[in-house]
Amino acid sequence: MDTTSEDVDELAQLGETLISMILQDEPVPELEILIKNGAPLWYANESEGLTALHAAAYMRNEDLVRMLIKEGALWNAVDHLNNTAGDIALSFNDQVIYTLIRDYGLRSELLLTLLSSKKTPDPPSSLIIRGHDASAAGSTDTFLKSKLTFTIDEYGQEICTVKAGDDEVGVMMAWEQGIMEKTVALLCKDHSNADNLRVLNIGHGLGIIDTLFQNLSSTPALHCIVEAHPDVLRHMKDCGWYDKPGVRIVEGKWQAYRIRSRKTITDGVLRRQDVVPELFEMGGFDIVYTDTFSENYADLREFFEHLPDLLSGPDSRFSFFNGLGATNALFYDVYTHLSEVHLAEIGVDIEWHDVDVGYDGDNDRWGQTRQYFTLPLYRLPIGQMVSDLEMFARSGTRRNANEIVLHLSPTQAPPSTVPFEIQNQITIATWEVRIGSILAASARYSKPWFERIWFIIALASLIIVPVALQPLIYKTIVARDQEGFVTPQSLAEANAILFGVFLGTLLLFLIPISVWKFIGHRQLSGLVQRWTKADQVEFGKNVACSWTVKSPGMFRDGTILMIGLPASATPSSFHPNAYLPSYVNGPVDADASYYYPYKAEPGLPRMSVVGNIPLYVDEKRAFKV
Repeated sequence: MDTTSEDVDELAQLGETLISMILQDEPVPELEILIKNGAPLWYANESEGLTALHAAAYMRNEDLVRMLIKEGALWNAVDHLNNTAGDIALSFNDQVIYTLIRDYGLRSELLLTLLSSKKTPDPPSSLIIRGHDASAAGSTDTFLKSKLTFTIDEYGQEICTVKAGDDEVGVMMAWEQGIMEKTVALLCKDHSNADNLRVLNIGHGLGIIDTLFQNLSSTPALHCIVEAHPDVLRHMKDCGWYDKPGVRIVEGKWQAYRIRSRKTITDGVLRRQDVVPELFEMGGFDIVYTDTFSENYADLREFFEHLPDLLSGPDSRFSFFNGLGATNALFYDVYTHLSEVHLAEIGVDIEWHDVDVGYDGDNDRWGQTRQYFTLPLYRLPIGQMVSDLEMFARSGTRRNANEIVLHLSPTQAPPSTVPFEIQNQITIATWEVRIGSILAASARYSKPWFERIWFIIALASLIIVPVALQPLIYKTIVARDQEGFVTPQSLAEANAILFGVFLGTLLLFLIPISVWKFIGHRQLSGLVQRWTKADQVEFGKNVACSWTVKSPGMFRDGTILMIGLPASATPSSFHPNAYLPSYVNGPVDADASYYYPYKAEPGLPRMSVVGNIPLYVDEKRAFKV
């Protein structure tokens, strides 16, 4: 049925009424009735551009915010001042409401990513809320055909810019120098292969980070630079990059050198093969960094998928220019968490480091070239692949789809905070008692040094005891016939006795330690079973968590504690209250105004310059579409 102007006017009136009632602090049940009668949550009023979620955040009504999120409010809508509902919560330093909106945005983006990966066709009723950006800032093909300008500004610093429509957008500027310096320092700090690094950088730009790599105390043994823009390649030739020892320039987009077939099965074994050789023939890299222009988050996530093939191992490190949504604190927070989730899926652990990139008192120094990054803090990611052994050995919390996995070790500090998924059941006091109990119990039945000594003594005894007894057994058992030859029967008896001595010695050492480990496993299992039963009595069998444990094996002191999470009553991942993987809701920031160290006042730069409702973010272009 076609929508008439009368229908639009009716929806607009319902939307205005809903926002007005929220601002008048009407009861939530009455607002819920109005929403069920058709009041649109996407509607923004004409006077200020406020949506219902903006108004609820302004009124600091947590219950209303939860209800609006449940009903599908837009988390990323901006008002006429370019503020989101999350920005309003931050202005009140309201950590609870800000976190609700932030986590809702993260869940929404994860679902959108899932839908886009399945290439689901848009239904006829889909709203187009973001136009196609064919400019150099939004299209890689347009960017590669655009002319770049390399200039020296009035401060004597080199700037690389490109025309994007009527705007001049910075491809790379000297204000990024501090970010790049700290990135290189963290990537190379205490690296096990520091004297013979193999470095891969995607995107040269002005060459800031590549110059920093070249200026290391030990020049990289291999420094591979992937660059596609012809003007940048020409600039690199003029600057002598093609002639530097150990530097290899790969001309073209990185997508041209990606893996064509990542996984195959040969003789029943899963293998990686059929790769384009230009990058992979050089072997694994110790450091991988990417900072491309005009590519969006979908491209960056695709690059994430290739990291296991590019990194040489657990000691290798990875980073990328984190400019995702950096024109708005909420967007930046959501996409920072989103990238961490997607990297965790492929086995990359990320640590975040803050870099102060606030204005230095001269707000006009960079003109319009810094439109894509207006926040005063840059969150710098440093990632490493996690091996199976490392995942076992290190202490910490891992989250799967339906359980929390804790790797506990007496040599490392136990987790001091209760996982947020079970905070409604487990108090901090109970958590500390349980973690302390499991560590104490496992320590009684896990003595790696003693086990190694026991193993060495057992191994030596298996050789020494039979060898020492062999002459006595042969002298006593072995008989000879009248001709002086050893009888086969007596020799077999002697060998059987020797084998029995071997088995007896083996069992002498194996049985005690096996019984000791078995008793430890029974005690640990009994301990967590009592926890499960106690929780079921208190919270109900279908609601309480289940606790299981893997006791330490031989030569190890690590204990794995698994906390099974109850399933949702509504398993559909498209329902607002549905169960989603536990890592969707990231840890709560210590301060809700983390990205706002000062309030926007006259004389200070604006914090939010976003101009539309985005689905995906361009890394450099941010949300300006």
